[in-house]
Amino acid sequence: MIKINDLRIGNYIQFGILNIVKVESIKPKTLIAKAKDSVSGKDEIWDMVSFSGNTASGASRIEVFEPIPLTEEILLKCGFKYVEYFNSFGTKEYGYKLGILTIRQSLEKTKYLYDYNNDLYVELKSLHQLQNIYFFLMGQELEINL
Repeated sequence: MIKINDLRIGNYIQFGILNIVKVESIKPKTLIAKAKDSVSGKDEIWDMVSFSGNTASGASRIEVFEPIPLTEEILLKCGFKYVEYFNSFGTKEYGYKLGILTIRQSLEKTKYLYDYNNDLYVELKSLHQLQNIYFFLMGQELEINL
């Protein structure tokens, strides 16, 4: 489940099962998201939700918004390139690189980790987490081709 405090304007999240929306506005109790209309191709207001804490009322409940799971496909659509490299211990690792940012793939290839300090990793589970860390580190929005 998404928590409103985890989101920034510009984050992509999932609305319902198949719809990806972009957060356009976050106010104390309201989130406005936009999605491309499948017929016209234009951005339209998709839904407006009023929040109280982590519960919502109005057009939809908070439960209909979900994080977009981070996958190899998403990383590639964000411009990351698959790389093999050796860590500071000389061990071969695999990951995805964009500029100075490398996202490491776990040995099981089921998790994506941001290497915070060679031995401290932060697991990234969703696209909006990747967007937030990219903005924090790079000072600009992550370009995404969804």
